[in-house]
Amino acid sequence: MFNRARIALLAAVIALLGLTGTAAATTVSLSPAGRISASTLGWISFLNVGGLIDLTVSCQSTLTGSLDASFADVPGTHAGSIIGGSFSDCDSGTFDYLFEEPASWELTLEDIDLTAKTLTLRLHDYSYEYVLLGNTCLYTGDLDLTVALNGSGPYTTGLADLAVANLTKASGGALCAPEVAANAQFSLTTQTVTLR
Repeated sequence: MFNRARIALLAAVIALLGLTGTAAATTVSLSPAGRISASTLGWISFLNVGGLIDLTVSCQSTLTGSLDASFADVPGTHAGSIIGGSFSDCDSGTFDYLFEEPASWELTLEDIDLTAKTLTLRLHDYSYEYVLLGNTCLYTGDLDLTVALNGSGPYTTGLADLAVANLTKASGGALCAPEVAANAQFSLTTQTVTLR
């Protein structure tokens, strides 16, 4: 009798685990997808962290690229790429950006939070350089863009926030800070987001 009770309990646990197992990944669909543009509202700012010279470089910026029409709701899934960018009206130093080889930055899905109504995309291996008093400073790292989702499904994208993210110095002299913190808000080409 005792063994039957144990077998029944084991069968119930297995059945319960089957009912609560991981569901299939959701598919994220974007429309119109394809070519996108993202322009800063105001400035993108880079603040030296721990450098010999306190410096904040602020510029207007536009990024161009493409988004995939659909991808799995799984962190790290490829979602598109940024293939071009420009900076203008910089307020400090001589500022420029660099592309790594190949000349694009990958975008991956990092999170969809329907409670906060946000979709987070990670821009991988972002890099830029600026010249400070003759010293060329190059920084690289990943940046997370958190895009607002408006509505109740399907959703419409809103503004994209680049939260403060530290980029690490890849090369440069002693005047170059070991890290810089970047933040901005972008207006992204509007997308309709459907989860299936």
